[in-house]
Amino acid sequence: MKRILCFVILAVLLCSCTGKPRYRLIHDDDGDSIWRPFANVTEEYIDSQVGLVAGTGVTSFAVCAGSDYVHYGSQYADSSFLKDSGLKERGLDFIRTVLEKAREKGMEPILTYRVNDLHFTDTLDMSQGDSRFYMSKWWWDHPQFWVNEDFGWHTVGAYDFAHKEVRDHKVAMMTEQLEMYGDVAEVYLMDFLRFFCYFKQGQGRNHTAEMTDMVRQMRAVTDSIGKAKGHKILLAARVAPVLDDDLREGLDVREWLKEGLVDFLTLGIHMYVDGNTPVAKFRRDLGKDLNVPVYACGCNIMYSYDDDEIISDGMVRGWCSSVLAQGADGLQSFNYYTGLRNLEANVPEGSLVNRRFHMDIYEELTSLDKLEGRNKIYWLSDGSREYGLTPNTPLPLEIAPGGEGEALIYVGDMMKTTRPEEVIFFFRTSADMPLEVTLNGRDILKEVPEYNALYDRNTHLWDGQVQWAVTFSSDALRHGENVLRFKNAEGEGPVKIIRTELALKYGPVDQYGYF
Repeated sequence: MKRILCFVILAVLLCSCTGKPRYRLIHDDDGDSIWRPFANVTEEYIDSQVGLVAGTGVTSFAVCAGSDYVHYGSQYADSSFLKDSGLKERGLDFIRTVLEKAREKGMEPILTYRVNDLHFTDTLDMSQGDSRFYMSKWWWDHPQFWVNEDFGWHTVGAYDFAHKEVRDHKVAMMTEQLEMYGDVAEVYLMDFLRFFCYFKQGQGRNHTAEMTDMVRQMRAVTDSIGKAKGHKILLAARVAPVLDDDLREGLDVREWLKEGLVDFLTLGIHMYVDGNTPVAKFRRDLGKDLNVPVYACGCNIMYSYDDDEIISDGMVRGWCSSVLAQGADGLQSFNYYTGLRNLEANVPEGSLVNRRFHMDIYEELTSLDKLEGRNKIYWLSDGSREYGLTPNTPLPLEIAPGGEGEALIYVGDMMKTTRPEEVIFFFRTSADMPLEVTLNGRDILKEVPEYNALYDRNTHLWDGQVQWAVTFSSDALRHGENVLRFKNAEGEGPVKIIRTELALKYGPVDQYGYF
């Protein structure tokens, strides 16, 4: 009997260890849009803003504690936020209220921390506000702890984590936040992508042991405080989806996993959405060492190619379908603001594209099944880099005179029962030069230049560039990687492929969704 009981217990343990990871759809408002209208920040206002995403399929609500400038009263940093907002005088704890409202509405409360935010670290650039009112006195008093190298936006004033004093300062601040809010926060997420700059150039790989020790300390802190608060506090991290990028900034993700230091990871880039986020490759590269859920993050699920080129509904669906089909256990939308944005679709007359934020889109992102058969756009990054992060793209792709090249776009649609009624390929070139284009070896059906305006693909079309729209037979499309080949048949050029976007039209936008 004892032997049978042991087998039953073992079976239960094995099932719990090998079961499907928890699906999460994380809404990361970052706090900014909720507290920005200072005069209106009341408990009722916060409740209304958190309530906007409740019941949409969102499982987890994340709010940011800040960075060196913080959104609460800290012994380590002066908070102009509290001074400007008047919350302290009104007796309102912004962070606690957001976390409590999320929990009340059935969402997992997540507290995030920007490990090295650079928004206010350029003492010469006052366009973001006078740094002395945002950065702590400790930062001002220790310029020897700054990176002091210019290789990206505000990197000169970034903390250099090669200094133990910096790492200790950060651990102290994160510990303070957990002591204050660990009773209500169920997850503490260290956001290493805000910003992806921790060392002088070329020095990060020399300090992986120190950065791992910092994460190790935070694991001990979350475990200890969680025990004191009476519940488990998960520790998570937002990192780059390319392991070599992480190592370059001292982040040895593989070692973290081997030591069991984090409970889940979210993958993204700095500012834009990488339309072809390499989730499958990340999984393959880690192999058996990957023992926690992995969520794909649409960093600023607002912008596609440029700071003011807002991502559209169809592009959101395409990105989500791609990463989920590649094996992501869920999604995180970073800075998908509520309070600062209009929350209903707004489609210009004569267009099939919506680029305005709205909460309804969340309801479609809870599974591949819900995304299947919806109008969408799959696309590749144009190759723009921030802080050295590597986008998963061959673009810009130069085609030499008489030469050819290819781009791979991952399509998440299974298309087992229904195929799109039309497959449209939009691409942009550096010059008006005809190219031979094939999709998985199949030729173009026809060219439809009028689709460029209808699908709003002429945005930021600079001098000399040409936007093309062609269609392919739907049976040329396949689940997984699709091969687009370009041939410079005229032998002229060279010409660059600047953008590639594959639109799947399943039907009318009022029924199948705006692009």
